[in-house]
Amino acid sequence: MGATNFPEANMNSRGLMPAAVLATALLMTAAMLLPGMGAEDEDRGKFWLELSAGCQSLDPADLNLAVDADERVQYLRYDHYLQALQDSGQIRSWSAMTEGGRLRITSGWLLEPRLCYRLGASLSLSAAVRVQRGGGTQDLLFEFTRVLDADDRYVETLTFDPYRLSVQSYWPNIGIHFRRPIARRIHAAGHVAAGPLFADVSYRSAWTYAWDMRGSNYVWPVFRDAGERSEKGSGIGFGLELGARLERALGLRLAVFLEGGYIWQKVNAISGSGRETRAEDTATWSGKWVSRGETIVTPWETLAIRFPTSRPQAGADDGPFRLDLSGWQLRAGLSWRL
Repeated sequence: MGATNFPEANMNSRGLMPAAVLATALLMTAAMLLPGMGAEDEDRGKFWLELSAGCQSLDPADLNLAVDADERVQYLRYDHYLQALQDSGQIRSWSAMTEGGRLRITSGWLLEPRLCYRLGASLSLSAAVRVQRGGGTQDLLFEFTRVLDADDRYVETLTFDPYRLSVQSYWPNIGIHFRRPIARRIHAAGHVAAGPLFADVSYRSAWTYAWDMRGSNYVWPVFRDAGERSEKGSGIGFGLELGARLERALGLRLAVFLEGGYIWQKVNAISGSGRETRAEDTATWSGKWVSRGETIVTPWETLAIRFPTSRPQAGADDGPFRLDLSGWQLRAGLSWRL
């Protein structure tokens, strides 16, 4: 993050919601066609254990600034710089080759065990713990070639192994559920749940750099470099969810359900530690995560960026960092009578 020497990356979103909608729709359709056993509310036990899994849309904007800043710095120091050299006649041409790309966090997987106590045919209480994970790790390769003349060229190669931006949260919650039958063995329900949110964030960028001069019959290694930067943080916030559910009984002790809704999840303060290594130099720090503004001035362009970090810096343009994990979520699951 910040002024580190980063390469180009393509912003590529991999949303999970369409696949989850299709899978859960097929599950519920199959459940509708299965023969039931005439299970009714009065025949069911009051304690039910549920397990569900699914996905959620995410947009932790302050955390995703890390990817945005790295990409913009890359464009400044490689694409825009090489184009400026070509425009001024210092090189004939240039080209870029990319394998992989940095990904913003746009979705996450969910897993939730839940214990329900049915107070009656239409009212239940629940206690649950939801685990959520978003983001991931990529291995990246970037190669930039400057054509100097008919025979000679500079080739700069950057590899990232790994490049990672991730978030993980734990949401213990208590809920109240209202349900009613809509057909034989089929119930619809609505719920509200709330509880504290425990979140962890992680950023890591380990890179190597090679600069070679190549000709028709030679390769000359001009420069080599390597480094790594990593930061971790954690914080506590609050979550509130409103949701709806469609449930189909498969017998006296088993039901299948599809549940979705919107959850508000925010952590207003994240604290942690970081480490940066380059050549023989290593720096470590700890502190509160902030959204830091920085301006990079070069002869060919001036770039203003903002990125998340916990590294203290006197006089820096720091703003508050907030982790927003709100979004739409969809889960499918099974319910067992205890």
